[in-house]
Amino acid sequence: MRLRPRYTRAFICLTNVFPFGVSDMEPLSVAMSEDVYGRLLWPQLEQTLQQMLHFRSGRCSISFEQVYSCVYKCVCFHLSDRLFCDLKAFIDEYLVQRALELKECKETDLLLRFEDLSGTYRHALQQISLVFKYLNRFYVEPKLQDRKSVV
Repeated sequence: MRLRPRYTRAFICLTNVFPFGVSDMEPLSVAMSEDVYGRLLWPQLEQTLQQMLHFRSGRCSISFEQVYSCVYKCVCFHLSDRLFCDLKAFIDEYLVQRALELKECKETDLLLRFEDLSGTYRHALQQISLVFKYLNRFYVEPKLQDRKSVV
């Protein structure tokens, strides 16, 4: 039995989402399930976020295409809610940890440490916003528009 071209293209696009260790492509109904998201996609995104937020200077070895593809597939397969909640929780936890770190700083080092942390954070936010741009456009912005129309 020969697949129609549109299904073949969809399968090729889906295989690109799993470049990190999945050898056999799971059926479409299972491929983007909550389980696969929890096992493969979010851990990859979380690792990338860790690298972005803890990166100091120089070149970073993060594949924008790979990470953006993960976000894109999550949005396309209706996992936006979970992705948004996980991203928000991750950023919240990061900021709580940095606040605790600043509380433990000596007074003499506080301003220098704050400047270092805020610079790293601002730089990481630029990268994070680029990677999660698709989520913002097709999940966050429409959700905000819905809230505005209700008010």
